[in-house]
Amino acid sequence: MMISLRGLGPPGDNHLHVMWDAAYVLGSLSATDWREFEAHMAGCPQCRQAVAELSGIPAMLAQLDRSEVCAINEADHPSGATEMPPELLPSMQAAVRLHRVRSRRMTWVVSAAAAVILTICVLVGVHGRFPTSPPQTALPALPMDQIGTTLLASTVA
Repeated sequence: MMISLRGLGPPGDNHLHVMWDAAYVLGSLSATDWREFEAHMAGCPQCRQAVAELSGIPAMLAQLDRSEVCAINEADHPSGATEMPPELLPSMQAAVRLHRVRSRRMTWVVSAAAAVILTICVLVGVHGRFPTSPPQTALPALPMDQIGTTLLASTVA
């Protein structure tokens, strides 16, 4: 499998080919990347040294037996699923159900509180916008004296 390693490297490292050494040694660079890395190694002692350090890896990997590799992998990652206790599923379902009930209840409580606060704000705002008239004070009736008995008359033409 040929892979492209363009742009790979540790953060902050300006050396574009710093991660290509292992791919070069294992033969997983594409033909274009292989030629580019060969040309780069001609002028880069760091990459030449890294390739020299890794040059024995393919021979060591070739000595491994496939069954040994599978056994190592099996020891690190057993494929047999462990038995789960029979009460695990019902207890998890109960926990999820309880969480959902609490979540719904909290949603309703918060919604009701928001509705009450909104109603109070609207009522206070309406009351402040339309103030009531000041209370009327009753004045005592004053006695009036009759001045004359002449009737007023008028004609409308």
